[in-house]
Amino acid sequence: MQEAQGVNYRHAYHAGNYADVLKHALLVRLVRALQRKEKGFLYVDTHAGQGRYDLARTARGDSRDRLPEWPDGIGRLWARADAPPELGDYLGLVRSLDRGRGGAAQAPRFYPGSPRIVRAMARPQDRLELWEREPAECAALRREFSGERRVAVRDLPHGLDLARDVHAVARTASVRRPSVAVIVAALRAAARALPDQGARPG
Repeated sequence: MQEAQGVNYRHAYHAGNYADVLKHALLVRLVRALQRKEKGFLYVDTHAGQGRYDLARTARGDSRDRLPEWPDGIGRLWARADAPPELGDYLGLVRSLDRGRGGAAQAPRFYPGSPRIVRAMARPQDRLELWEREPAECAALRREFSGERRVAVRDLPHGLDLARDVHAVARTASVRRPSVAVIVAALRAAARALPDQGARPG
C-alpha cells in the first residue's frame, strides 16, 4: 500500500490521545513480557516520531490551530485514583517521565512517545533502533537520544512502500532482529496476563 500523497501526519498533533493510551499501555505489557528472559531484545520503531512531546504545543498546526487530542486520552486517566490496575505500570512511567521534565502533578505536560517509554524500561542488554522519515522529526529524535549508546537513530528514506518499511529496517539494523517466535511468545504471555473483561476509563 502506497502512502497517500499530501497527507500531513505529525505524531505531535495526536500525542497522548486515546489511541496512544491503548498502544502504549500494551507496549509496556509486551516489554515486561520480553524482559522475563535475561537475554536482551532489539526494539525497532519504523515511525518513531520525536520521542517526547510538549502537550502545550500539540494544538499548533502548520496553518491553523487544532483542538488538542490528549484531554480525551491521557487527560482522562491522569488524576484518577481508580484507574484499572492493568494501566498502573504505564501510568507510573508516563507520570515519572513527565515529572522528570518539570511537569506539574495536576495535568500532564510532557508525553513520551514509544521510543522514550521503551528506553525508560530498557535494561543494559536491550537496544533500540529508531527510524523516522520526516527530517524535522528525525532531528528532534536525534536530540532526544543524543549520547545514548544503546539507541540508534536513522533516517527512513522517502518513497518506500509502507509494507516494505519493516523489511528495509530489518535488513539494515545494526543488530540481529529478534525471532518471530520470541515476538509471538511475548504476545501470548501478555494476552494471558490480561483479564477477561477490562474496565474502561470513564
